[in-house]
Amino acid sequence: RVYADNTAVGGATGSSLSVSRTGERFLVDAAHAYSSSFSSLGTLSAGETLTAGVITQDGKRVYAYADSGKLYAFDLDTFGVGGIQQVAGSPIMLSNTVGNSPVMTVSVDGRTVFIAGDDRVIVQPAPP
Repeated sequence: RVYADNTAVGGATGSSLSVSRTGERFLVDAAHAYSSSFSSLGTLSAGETLTAGVITQDGKRVYAYADSGKLYAFDLDTFGVGGIQQVAGSPIMLSNTVGNSPVMTVSVDGRTVFIAGDDRVIVQPAPP
């Protein structure tokens, strides 16, 4: 449960939220992953600020966008030194950026990522 002041049970706070279909995992502010019990799964680390993110329907992957035009993929089932690990081959450099206020969604099958901002919409095959 997230309250009007953006505070969730367990102390998670944020302004953007993406939830897996079952609600077992969720992503707050494109950077912080939690389980349904509000236990932290970890923070996505990309070496730059991630400004939009989406968790896949099955809750196994997170895709995150940085204003530099890079699309990152993270595997929520693989943890290593430093927490949540990037998928091999991530990030990929997109041919454009989307401008300000980016938002993301992913297709039901998890194979296509949609990134929209005030400048354009990018439809991109999800990183492997």
